[in-house]
Amino acid sequence: MRGHLTTNLTILEPPLRLIDEQEREVSDRYYKAGSTIDLYCQVSRSFLIKENIKIAKSLQPFEQNQTKGTPNKSQIGANRLGSGYNELVSTSNHSNAKISGLALEKQFSNMIFWTKDDEILPFIAIKRSSTSEKWLISRVSIPDAKLIDSGNYSCSIGKVFTAIVQVQVLTGELPAAVQHNAAPKLLRSVTALSNWLCCILLLLPSILLRETNRLPLEMA
Repeated sequence: MRGHLTTNLTILEPPLRLIDEQEREVSDRYYKAGSTIDLYCQVSRSFLIKENIKIAKSLQPFEQNQTKGTPNKSQIGANRLGSGYNELVSTSNHSNAKISGLALEKQFSNMIFWTKDDEILPFIAIKRSSTSEKWLISRVSIPDAKLIDSGNYSCSIGKVFTAIVQVQVLTGELPAAVQHNAAPKLLRSVTALSNWLCCILLLLPSILLRETNRLPLEMA
């Protein structure tokens, strides 16, 4: 008698990823000089709930007696928290319970931070966040992009997980591969227009027939 082997395959979602406007994961982005750099960091809500204590503790500020200097990548998140760190850890450790959705969204901005080439983002960077049932999204916008804005941008959840995207600001035409990314959007527009025209062509005979039948009555 032959035995049967059953295997359950579980696909784990990434805790964090950098995406484009169509929510496709990206590792590099190209922008024309003068345009706005838009970067999206998508974080799994379930991961944040599960690892909130670990994330909070990873952001513990350095002792005050440590040597002061320019913050490096490992210090940026902790220093940026300031007094909010105690509230973050206190909430996360409260009765060892998982934090609620609203509390998670409130703490999100303290859990995640951005850097460019291991340095704090320029002061002109605009940060926003949004939420959905499955994801929390941190968005960074840098208007009037310049060549100096090219570099490696990283999005981190505390010191637990980091994703990196390479940004290149160009003065000439964008690479063909980037222009190709716009093809699906154009194709969808053409398809919608084609469907609309088909509907008109299908309805046109019945409209003409109705008008033709009504014309003798009006003449009478």
